[in-house]
Amino acid sequence: MSSSVTVVIVSYNQGHFLRQAVESVLHQTKHVDKTIIINNGSTDTTDAIAREYLELYFPYIEYYSYHHNRGQIAAYNRGLDLSKTAFTTFLDADDELDHTYTAKMLHQFSLDPSAAIIYSNTLLFGPRERSSWLTYPEEWRKKEGSSYTLHYPAYSETIKYLLKKHNYINNAALFKTQLARDVGGFVEHDFFDVHHFLWYRLLDAGHLAVHCPHILYRYRQYSIEQEHCKWMVRKTEAPNIIDQNILYFQEEIERLKGSPFYKTEQVLARLADNFKCDCER
Repeated sequence: MSSSVTVVIVSYNQGHFLRQAVESVLHQTKHVDKTIIINNGSTDTTDAIAREYLELYFPYIEYYSYHHNRGQIAAYNRGLDLSKTAFTTFLDADDELDHTYTAKMLHQFSLDPSAAIIYSNTLLFGPRERSSWLTYPEEWRKKEGSSYTLHYPAYSETIKYLLKKHNYINNAALFKTQLARDVGGFVEHDFFDVHHFLWYRLLDAGHLAVHCPHILYRYRQYSIEQEHCKWMVRKTEAPNIIDQNILYFQEEIERLKGSPFYKTEQVLARLADNFKCDCER
């Protein structure tokens, strides 16, 4: 089987991180065959940065841009459709791959050619690395020097459907492109995020996953808006409800300051609209 790999990088207003993501792919010890950058309607520097790389590295790098944000599902499925290689992985523009990612993941596929998914361990980094790390199951957590890492369980039939409770396959897992298409690609789900639900459907279809016992994915933790940790992080950083509310207000005000229409009365109105909903999550 071909060992060709496509990395799809999706950015929505993450231009300030995009260079690090792309460079982490360019500096792989084993060449990545194709890098596809998808701009999902960003209004920041994403377009300018992506075009710089397109000019330097075309046709090795391809670039596609939406005029308006079409949501994760549309962007990810576009990337999956565009991938022409045997294997594909998705990398959010704020995350990074270890420089040995491709070499070690493909080596694992060579050892387990029947696998549909190879997943590695994760290093959390960024200002919220510790508080996010504490939201994961204790048996996965390992502190290595100053680094906060997640070491997932080795895949087996015994833990196959543990995936329903805890997603032990990170977003940058390498998977067989055609098998992902066969199960319908990325699909919305009320409980699982889009990657999680793809892994679940691949395993539910009878395909196998294999754990690569190396830390190959760097997962940036910088915002409480990241889906997996919104409320859990707030509870970790602020143990009582008053502190949680203060933290919420601080975060909303900082986020809204980036708006060109930022005014005190607008901030207060936005907080009044959102606060009840957020606390009930």
